[in-house]
Amino acid sequence: MVIKLIIRSLLRGISSLALWAEEPKKEQNLVFETNLQTKKVKKIYSVWDFIEFLKDSQADHLSKVVGFDEWISMEEIRRRIKDVVGIEYLNERSLYPYIKTLVDVGFFEAMNVGGIRKWRKNEFLFEIIGEEMEINAELNKEKRKIRIISKNK
Repeated sequence: MVIKLIIRSLLRGISSLALWAEEPKKEQNLVFETNLQTKKVKKIYSVWDFIEFLKDSQADHLSKVVGFDEWISMEEIRRRIKDVVGIEYLNERSLYPYIKTLVDVGFFEAMNVGGIRKWRKNEFLFEIIGEEMEINAELNKEKRKIRIISKNK
Protein backbone atom coordinates (compact mmCIF):
# COMPACT_ATOMS: atom_id res chain seq x y z
CA MET A 1 0.00 0.00 0.00
CA VAL A 2 2.82 2.35 0.79
CA ILE A 3 4.43 1.42 -2.50
CA LYS A 4 1.25 2.38 -4.40
CA LEU A 5 1.24 5.81 -2.74
CA ILE A 6 4.88 6.39 -3.66
CA ILE A 7 4.28 5.37 -7.29
CA ARG A 8 1.18 7.58 -7.54
CA SER A 9 3.02 10.59 -6.15
CA LEU A 10 5.90 10.01 -8.59
CA LEU A 11 3.51 9.76 -11.53
CA ARG A 12 1.72 12.93 -10.45
CA GLY A 13 5.04 14.73 -10.20
CA ILE A 14 6.06 13.56 -13.66
CA SER A 15 2.72 14.61 -15.21
CA SER A 16 2.92 18.06 -13.61
CA LEU A 17 6.53 18.33 -14.82
CA ALA A 18 5.40 17.49 -18.36
CA LEU A 19 2.70 20.19 -18.22
CA TRP A 20 5.23 22.72 -16.95
CA ALA A 21 7.68 21.88 -19.71
CA GLU A 22 5.16 22.35 -22.51
CA GLU A 23 5.05 25.73 -24.19
CA PRO A 24 1.68 27.46 -23.90
CA LYS A 25 -0.30 27.51 -27.10
CA LYS A 26 -0.53 30.91 -28.67
CA GLU A 27 -3.99 32.00 -29.66
CA GLN A 28 -4.19 32.90 -33.26
CA ASN A 29 -5.89 36.14 -34.19
CA LEU A 30 -8.54 35.09 -36.63
CA VAL A 31 -9.67 37.66 -39.12
CA PHE A 32 -13.06 37.28 -40.74
CA GLU A 33 -13.85 39.32 -43.78
CA THR A 34 -17.44 40.39 -43.97
CA ASN A 35 -19.38 42.81 -46.08
CA LEU A 36 -20.57 45.53 -43.72
CA GLN A 37 -23.50 47.57 -44.90
CA THR A 38 -24.64 50.54 -42.89
CA LYS A 39 -27.98 52.23 -43.27
CA LYS A 40 -29.27 55.33 -41.54
CA VAL A 41 -32.69 54.60 -40.13
CA LYS A 42 -35.08 57.34 -39.04
CA LYS A 43 -38.24 56.45 -37.20
CA ILE A 44 -40.74 58.88 -35.72
CA TYR A 45 -42.76 57.76 -32.72
CA SER A 46 -45.35 59.32 -30.46
CA VAL A 47 -45.25 59.00 -26.70
CA TRP A 48 -48.76 57.59 -26.97
CA ASP A 49 -47.33 54.55 -28.82
CA PHE A 50 -45.52 53.49 -25.65
CA ILE A 51 -47.79 54.58 -22.79
CA GLU A 52 -50.10 51.96 -21.38
CA PHE A 53 -52.40 52.84 -18.51
CA LEU A 54 -53.80 50.33 -16.08
CA LYS A 55 -56.63 48.53 -17.86
CA ASP A 56 -60.13 49.86 -17.06
CA SER A 57 -58.77 52.72 -14.96
CA GLN A 58 -60.05 56.25 -15.30
CA ALA A 59 -56.80 57.35 -16.97
CA ASP A 60 -57.25 54.54 -19.51
CA HIS A 61 -60.80 55.70 -20.23
CA LEU A 62 -59.63 59.29 -20.69
CA SER A 63 -56.84 58.30 -23.09
CA LYS A 64 -59.33 56.32 -25.20
CA VAL A 65 -61.88 59.11 -25.62
CA VAL A 66 -59.79 62.29 -25.81
CA GLY A 67 -58.21 62.94 -29.20
CA PHE A 68 -55.52 65.19 -30.66
CA ASP A 69 -57.63 67.36 -32.95
CA GLU A 70 -60.55 68.82 -31.05
CA TRP A 71 -60.99 70.42 -27.64
CA ILE A 72 -63.44 68.34 -25.56
CA SER A 73 -65.51 69.50 -22.59
CA MET A 74 -66.24 67.38 -19.51
CA GLU A 75 -69.79 66.62 -20.65
CA GLU A 76 -68.48 65.32 -23.99
CA ILE A 77 -65.82 63.24 -22.18
CA ARG A 78 -68.47 61.63 -19.97
CA ARG A 79 -70.70 60.93 -22.99
CA ARG A 80 -67.84 59.36 -24.96
CA ILE A 81 -66.79 57.19 -22.00
CA LYS A 82 -70.36 55.95 -21.75
CA ASP A 83 -70.44 55.17 -25.50
CA VAL A 84 -66.97 53.64 -25.84
CA VAL A 85 -66.41 51.88 -22.52
CA GLY A 86 -69.96 51.47 -21.28
CA ILE A 87 -69.33 53.04 -17.87
CA GLU A 88 -71.22 56.05 -16.59
CA TYR A 89 -69.64 58.23 -13.93
CA LEU A 90 -72.25 59.68 -11.60
CA ASN A 91 -69.92 62.41 -10.39
CA GLU A 92 -67.63 64.14 -12.85
CA ARG A 93 -65.37 65.24 -10.00
CA SER A 94 -63.80 61.79 -9.94
CA LEU A 95 -62.28 62.43 -13.38
CA TYR A 96 -60.75 65.84 -12.60
CA PRO A 97 -57.74 64.54 -10.60
CA TYR A 98 -56.78 62.22 -13.45
CA ILE A 99 -57.14 64.98 -16.04
CA LYS A 100 -55.17 67.37 -13.84
CA THR A 101 -52.34 64.84 -13.49
CA LEU A 102 -52.26 64.21 -17.25
CA VAL A 103 -52.15 67.98 -17.86
CA ASP A 104 -49.36 68.44 -15.28
CA VAL A 105 -47.27 65.68 -16.86
CA GLY A 106 -47.80 67.19 -20.30
CA PHE A 107 -49.86 64.48 -21.92
CA PHE A 108 -53.01 66.62 -22.12
CA GLU A 109 -53.45 70.31 -22.93
CA ALA A 110 -56.03 72.39 -21.09
CA MET A 111 -57.98 75.46 -22.17
CA ASN A 112 -60.43 77.56 -20.17
CA VAL A 113 -62.76 79.68 -22.30
CA GLY A 114 -65.78 81.41 -20.82
CA GLY A 115 -65.63 79.32 -17.65
CA ILE A 116 -65.78 76.05 -19.61
CA ARG A 117 -62.73 73.81 -19.43
CA LYS A 118 -61.72 71.79 -22.46
CA TRP A 119 -58.93 69.29 -23.01
CA ARG A 120 -57.12 67.46 -25.78
CA LYS A 121 -54.13 65.16 -26.09
CA ASN A 122 -50.74 66.77 -26.54
CA GLU A 123 -48.77 65.51 -29.53
CA PHE A 124 -45.34 64.69 -28.17
CA LEU A 125 -43.19 63.19 -30.93
CA PHE A 126 -39.63 61.96 -30.96
CA GLU A 127 -37.38 60.73 -33.70
CA ILE A 128 -34.90 57.89 -33.42
CA ILE A 129 -31.94 58.24 -35.74
CA GLY A 130 -29.75 55.19 -35.89
CA GLU A 131 -27.18 53.44 -37.96
CA GLU A 132 -28.12 49.87 -38.54
CA MET A 133 -25.20 47.59 -39.25
CA GLU A 134 -25.77 44.34 -41.06
CA ILE A 135 -23.17 41.58 -41.02
CA ASN A 136 -24.03 39.05 -43.69
CA ALA A 137 -27.71 39.83 -43.04
CA GLU A 138 -27.56 37.71 -39.87
CA LEU A 139 -26.60 40.08 -37.07
CA ASN A 140 -28.41 43.39 -36.69
CA LYS A 141 -27.08 45.93 -34.25
CA GLU A 142 -28.42 49.43 -33.88
CA LYS A 143 -26.73 52.51 -32.51
CA ARG A 144 -29.42 55.00 -31.63
CA LYS A 145 -29.50 58.74 -31.18
CA ILE A 146 -32.77 60.17 -29.93
CA ARG A 147 -33.95 63.65 -30.82
CA ILE A 148 -37.13 64.96 -29.22
CA ILE A 149 -39.61 66.84 -31.35
CA SER A 150 -42.49 68.70 -29.73
CA LYS A 151 -45.37 70.27 -31.59
CA ASN A 152 -45.88 73.14 -29.22
CA LYS A 153 -43.51 75.54 -27.47
